[in-house]
Formats: sequence, structure tokens, C-alpha cells
Amino acid sequence: MTHTKRPSRTRPRAAFTLIEMVVSLCVISIVFVAMGSVMVLATKVIHDPDDPVNLTIDAADVLRKMCSELEIATVMKTATATVVEFDVPDRDSDAVDEVIKYEWSGTAGDPLLRQYNGGNAVKVLESVVEFELIFNCETTHNTTPPEIEGAEELFLMQDNTNSGSGGQMSLKNDNTMAQVFKPTLPADASSWRITRVMAMPSPKKPFAETLSVSVRATDVNDEPLRDQMVDEVQRAESNLVNNSWQTFTFSNAGGLDPARPYAVVLSNATLAGTVATVKLGTGSLNSPNSKYYWTAGGNTWVEYPDYDLWLFVYGTVSVPDPNWTPSGGPLASVSITLNRSTEPATRRYGQVTTLNYPAMP
Repeated sequence: MTHTKRPSRTRPRAAFTLIEMVVSLCVISIVFVAMGSVMVLATKVIHDPDDPVNLTIDAADVLRKMCSELEIATVMKTATATVVEFDVPDRDSDAVDEVIKYEWSGTAGDPLLRQYNGGNAVKVLESVVEFELIFNCETTHNTTPPEIEGAEELFLMQDNTNSGSGGQMSLKNDNTMAQVFKPTLPADASSWRITRVMAMPSPKKPFAETLSVSVRATDVNDEPLRDQMVDEVQRAESNLVNNSWQTFTFSNAGGLDPARPYAVVLSNATLAGTVATVKLGTGSLNSPNSKYYWTAGGNTWVEYPDYDLWLFVYGTVSVPDPNWTPSGGPLASVSITLNRSTEPATRRYGQVTTLNYPAMP
């Protein structure tokens, strides 16, 4: 009996089940969500120049570099509120110091520029809104402005036009006459000077004496001090001119205190006989700023309220230079303010102490 062999049948492979499909979709969804998050984070990491945080970081980086360079400055060439140029020690072994310059135009939105050894200016910060430099110098150095001396002017005028009819007094060996006065000066006067005096001393024969005209300080009672002569001019009696105005020029009557009166004193330098008769007014000016004193021997001054010497006093006034600014240094530190936006929160401050105390320009 013959048996016929049936061909074998292969069982078909089963498809994905519903459960497997759901699980696969969930996994794919999770992967896509993760990829989306990565892309979002990546876009946030990209540098945004207008972001406040980035504005602050950029400004801080520039400040840090500027401070490190200013710290070792050896010479200050330019130092203003928006420009600083200075030397730093040699960096390329050519025995020549390097020159660094930072500059901002002062216009909001313009860049901060840096120049090295005179090369092309490079933008180190775009769109700067605020940049200010403050240079702090050593306070131990002279900060007193120099004086400016004005032109010669008339301080005191006393003659027959304002001090009454002319009289005269003899200037003998034992007496001295003085006119104490305080001129009207500008409020900012730092000192004043007497350059010349005009008086009317007439000679007395036999022309053997010498006339002394001096400038003296005064005491608390406004009386002349015998031991504090500022300057003196002597003239031989033979050189005096009868009944004429004569000029006595002073070289060293300067540095006078604006708050104090001073005295023009006439005396006999040879202390023997009569040197001259001196013109004076017998109708006093009655001015609190001008007083006539007389002493007949001894050390006591007596005021004569009804008399005033016929006298012209010329001089100059010195005031502080209004255009002077402290210079010369040395520079102790620099304060820097930098901001790339109008927001106070993005403003950066820097303070650097100089190691070499360079002189200011």
C-alpha cells in the first residue's frame, strides 16, 4: 500500500499586536518631546547681544581688561571723562613702552574704541550708552591755583580835591607821619601789592638829610608796626623838589593781606634835623579806610582825625587763576562707569588702583 506524503505547510508569522503598537508610539512620542526640548534649549543658548545678562557680561569683560591695563600705566597722555590714553611697560621686547587708548564719542549708541600703539581703532563694545572716567589724584600734592596779577590801578587818592585845603607839617628827626589805609579789593583777591607812592615832601636846607618812605604792616588797632617794614625807599634831601608831586617806587611791597590795612610811613632816615615839610589836607576825608597818624618821638602813635596826607598810592591786585585745573598727579586710582543700555541694572562700575602712580597730563 502506497502512502502519498503531503507537502508541509509553514505557519504564517503573526503581525504586531495592538499592545506593541501602543508602546512603540509612546516611546516615539517621548523621543520627539525630548528632541523638541533640546532644540528649545539650544535656541536659548544662542548669544543675544541685547539680552540684559549678555550686556552686563560684555561690559564686565571690557572693564576687567581696561582695569588690568590701567593698573600698570606708567605715563598718562590723555585723561578726560571719555578718553584715556596711557603708556604701559614694553610687551614686545623692543625697549619701547606700548601706548593704549580707550575712547568714546560721548554720543549714546556709539561704540567704545580701543587703539594700540597708534594702530586702527577697534570696537571693543558696540552701542555704548554711558562711559565715564574719574581720575583720583593724590591729595597730598598742591591744589592751590596760581595767582594772576592785574594791571596797576589807583588804590588811594588824597589831595586838595577831596581832603581839604593844603597844610604842611615838618618831618624832623624825632617825629614820623603815616597814612594807614585799606583799599577796596575784589571779593576773590588773594593778595595785593603797592607799586608806587606819590607825595609832596619839600626839602629844607642845608640838604643834609635823607627821607625814608616805607610800607609797614599794622597792629590790631590799625597802627603802624615799627618792626614790620615791608619795603622802603630812601631819597636824599637834595633830590627832593619843592612843592611838587614826587614818585617813590617799591619793588618788594607785595603779598599784602587783603583783609588788613597797611601804612605808608614818612620819616627822617638820618635822624638829625628836619628833612622836609610834607603837604597834607586839613579837612579830613573822615574815611574809616584811611587814617593819619603822627608820633613826636617815643613809640606812641596819635591819630589826627582832621588831617590826611596828600598821597597817591598805586598798586596791583592778584586773584586765583579761574582757568586753572590741578595737574601733575600723581594718579592714585581711576573710577570707571560703563553701561550699554538705559537700564540701571546693566550699569557696571570699575575701580583700579595704579601701581606706578603716573603723573597726570
